[in-house]
Amino acid sequence: MSEIRKRVPGEQNNVPEPEPTTTETGEEEDELPASPDLKEMSALPQGSDKTTEVLDTALKDLTPRWRNWVIRGIFSWLMILGFCLVLYFGPLALVLLIMIIQIKCFHEIITIGYTVYKSYELPWFRTLSWYFLFASNYFFYGESMMDTFGLLLRRTEFAAPFVTYHRSLRSRCMWLALWGLSSA
Repeated sequence: MSEIRKRVPGEQNNVPEPEPTTTETGEEEDELPASPDLKEMSALPQGSDKTTEVLDTALKDLTPRWRNWVIRGIFSWLMILGFCLVLYFGPLALVLLIMIIQIKCFHEIITIGYTVYKSYELPWFRTLSWYFLFASNYFFYGESMMDTFGLLLRRTEFAAPFVTYHRSLRSRCMWLALWGLSSA
């Protein structure tokens, strides 16, 4: 990073740019400077093409290309049928599916972020991130949930205060607590 120099307006830089190297496939490859941070980033989990034994034995006679097509086709139909089943269960199941997908995606992003920024030793990185997800979901989903399920939620002792003081909790307490945690 020490080789990088800021350009000053009006100043001519007569330094030639390095030529990019090419791989065997002819694609250009950028060379990154070797640093300890890049070594830590290589510890990120990589994808794999592992399948179950049932699929391995059933598709062992196919070429890798056709095997890939068959596996993608099977799982495409499973996902379509699963989504139709969720639609059959109604809007609450759809909201729960969206929240599950959102939480799983957020978990993946936070895991990558924590792996990449581990060298910076950021305190409370994951805790603040998860709290922000919870607070923003409570803020955005809360009003529509109170309109739809408010009567049902008021009947339970645990959820009654959340329904009664929803706006106060979401607009003041949660964001102030987040601000207090992040400045600590």
